[in-house]
Amino acid sequence: ETDILDSSSVNTCELEAMWLHGAPAANLAANVSVTLMEGTTAFQKYPGFMFDNPMIKFKSEESTIFDGYLNEEGKSSINADFSVNENAPGMLRALFKTRVFEKGGDFSIDQFSIPYSTYESYVGVKVPQGPGWNGSLYSNEPTLIPIVTVDKKGKPVNRSKVEVKIYELGWRWWWEDTEEDDLASYV
Repeated sequence: ETDILDSSSVNTCELEAMWLHGAPAANLAANVSVTLMEGTTAFQKYPGFMFDNPMIKFKSEESTIFDGYLNEEGKSSINADFSVNENAPGMLRALFKTRVFEKGGDFSIDQFSIPYSTYESYVGVKVPQGPGWNGSLYSNEPTLIPIVTVDKKGKPVNRSKVEVKIYELGWRWWWEDTEEDDLASYV
């Protein structure tokens, strides 16, 4: 099962560096940064469901979570505390970049990413393909739109206060689109 970082738990880890021959990279300077990027929230049990909010735009954020020295065993404990400065559209990706500096100034780098959940639960909708142009739905016909609520690992959870809003979008010409009109930007 894939690990998922979240803002509600303490995210600590241990950094360990070794030379190519296996000896510890003792007392070297190290730097670890994390960049939060927009991801796609998807769960295997719910294909076709959309869990991300298309109305929210997210900008990547980078922060340094460690800037110090490894001990004599080439290790250091890292407290991976970071937060999201704005609303996220759904699950994010945390890209970790680790650099360990040799005494001469060269450095080795390693990168990996892991999902980062900013929410306790997610609401998914599965909008069916409609008979209209480009699969659009007709507003004067009844349509069943399945909704599901799950936790960060995709297990069903009960959420009793989910507010659902459905918007009817009219036709717009491409030249009427502006940056300030988020709904039009989404369309």
